[in-house]
Amino acid sequence: MKRMHMPKTASRLAAAFFALILLTAAAPARAGEAAVPSPQMAYEAVLETYRKALGGDEAALEAREGAWLAWVCVDGGDTDPLRDVGYAFIDLNADGSPELVIGETGADSGRLIFEILTLQNGEPVTAKLGWDRYRVSLIYDPLAARFGYYAEGSSGAANSVFECAWAGPDLTQWPDMLQIEFNGDFETGEETWTLGDAVITEEAAAAIIGAWQRLLLPLPLHPFAE
Repeated sequence: MKRMHMPKTASRLAAAFFALILLTAAAPARAGEAAVPSPQMAYEAVLETYRKALGGDEAALEAREGAWLAWVCVDGGDTDPLRDVGYAFIDLNADGSPELVIGETGADSGRLIFEILTLQNGEPVTAKLGWDRYRVSLIYDPLAARFGYYAEGSSGAANSVFECAWAGPDLTQWPDMLQIEFNGDFETGEETWTLGDAVITEEAAAAIIGAWQRLLLPLPLHPFAE
């Protein structure tokens, strides 16, 4: 798999930025306003399934694909799935209803996202899934004030894909998704980069991917163990 270098970002600024968003999302109703269910209540069934799955509950692992992916990615060695996976609430499309983001904690907290869920008719639905061979991260464009995702995936050593898409009204759809794909031929040594249906140079691909990566922001996640 071809890999592009991911630059580090200002984690303190990002942490403060996301803390403000999370606090806003969880703010209580004002006097005279109808009480809005907290994000924790709206997604509690999903969170409980993850807790059980990360604790090794086979039925919970089978019940939720995202939980299974998270467990597979962090299980093994000296890892502690309940501590190595966490969650956060954040309103990705500014519709007043926070999404649930579940991903890997640690030094690069939020860099590897296993699942993004949104609410439709009050029920949680999956907006995006990611795992070790399809690494999803959140991005934020300060100029356009919008959130999205960046992903790197591979179906083998000679294939890589790089994606970028922005959050819209319906987070189960990503109609403006851009994809750069790399394909290599081991026999001929030929390498091809494409953006959609157009063939581009490796230099052009690197420049576009680098621009996407500069929008990466770490997301502080609350471990399931706490």
